[in-house]
Amino acid sequence: MLLDPAAPIRYRGLAIPPEGLGSTLAHQFHKPEVIEVLAELLAARLPNFWLEIQRTAHPDLIQIKKSIELTSFFLNRKGWGFGRERCLYELNPDWHCQSPLLGSYVVVDAEHLLLALERIASAGPPEFDPVDPHVAAFCAARVKRLPDRALMALADPENLTKHRIGMLRLLATVQHLSVQSKLPALAHWFLRLMSPVVESFRNRALRRELAVNFEAASKRGDLAQLLGLIDNEQVRRRDEQGFAQAKAHFAQNARQVKWLQDGGLTSDAQVRRGSGQAATLMSAILSGLTLVFLTLMLVT
Repeated sequence: MLLDPAAPIRYRGLAIPPEGLGSTLAHQFHKPEVIEVLAELLAARLPNFWLEIQRTAHPDLIQIKKSIELTSFFLNRKGWGFGRERCLYELNPDWHCQSPLLGSYVVVDAEHLLLALERIASAGPPEFDPVDPHVAAFCAARVKRLPDRALMALADPENLTKHRIGMLRLLATVQHLSVQSKLPALAHWFLRLMSPVVESFRNRALRRELAVNFEAASKRGDLAQLLGLIDNEQVRRRDEQGFAQAKAHFAQNARQVKWLQDGGLTSDAQVRRGSGQAATLMSAILSGLTLVFLTLMLVT
């Protein structure tokens, strides 16, 4: 690069002009070995060095620098909605979503994404989830007002309850910010997916109530209403508190049963204590009756 600053960046068989990072990523995305080399190139900050050694300043360098910084930032962040998928869509604004979930649908913006998912769900709720790393990154890149909170719950795929609520929150936010007002088939798709989430509540009556309300809300096609029902901190806290009280009550009853099974009522000490208490009570009753009888005799 020092010998020929205007030449492309050369690294491990790749020759890439810095302004071509986005197009290279798009055309080579399905070749993991190429993407790995590209990630190494960025980690070594070779594009940054290329910018530093340019002998003449021109307006395009500002946009190139912005693209390089953006690519490095998203490539270093982990989780759905970031990584190489996010770089792909950020650097290629016209690139359609590459998610295999979409089949033959060519999706170029968030509204088309929701419409494609709605049509896929209209044939019957599929067995797979409606969000994958590509869908999450595509939404994050195309919906500029999408809050980070909509992606945070997707960070842990191992936590099925939290992860699926994150999927619902993501698409509900996209629906809210787009023109797709009613999505009954997609809502019904989430109705099946949220069954484990509903079952995660401890209270049986609450589970039945949630299932009924969830079914009714899904018919209206408003994902935000579904989210409000299933992702309610007050309801979850009340359910956990009730479960803690039930466990404490059960433990108390279990101790009482064990005490009875161990002869708590029939042990010698308990019999003596019970006998003494009974004798004292009978003595008090007899004394009271005697006092009353004597008082009546004196009065008469």
